[in-house]
Amino acid sequence: MQSIEHLLLENPVFGSLQPARRQQLASLAVPRRLQKGEIISCAGALWPYLFLIEKGSVSAHKQSLEGRRLTVTPFASGDIFWGLAFFYEPMPQPVTLPAASPSVLLQWGAEALRPFFEALHPSSGLSREAYLDPSNWRLKSKQDSQLQGAQPGLCL
Repeated sequence: MQSIEHLLLENPVFGSLQPARRQQLASLAVPRRLQKGEIISCAGALWPYLFLIEKGSVSAHKQSLEGRRLTVTPFASGDIFWGLAFFYEPMPQPVTLPAASPSVLLQWGAEALRPFFEALHPSSGLSREAYLDPSNWRLKSKQDSQLQGAQPGLCL
């Protein structure tokens, strides 16, 4: 298993942080251990968090009115995901996020991460929304610490 700091270094969003800031960010991570099928967040929830997958995998699912489930996208070790409420506070989650395998996530709330996003582009004046645009990310070569816990069972 890679160290949290190495995962952050390899990530296009956090890789450009200075080592001391990356270390600080790593210290704020809240690990979540999930069993296969545990729900991280349900579609429709206001979920202002970001997670980085340290180990395992997560799927993003949509449910049809007829009850059919569509896997929108899978996420694997090293991938990040943030709920829409991370950037747009009143926006509900468009997908349900179950652990697709036993997983370890590193999770941060929006308030805890805001200073790190500001540090990425201190003089740019970019809004939080601009961080959704990959053209604003600096790619590297190769506490609202109250966390919503995993919810067993199905989302309604």
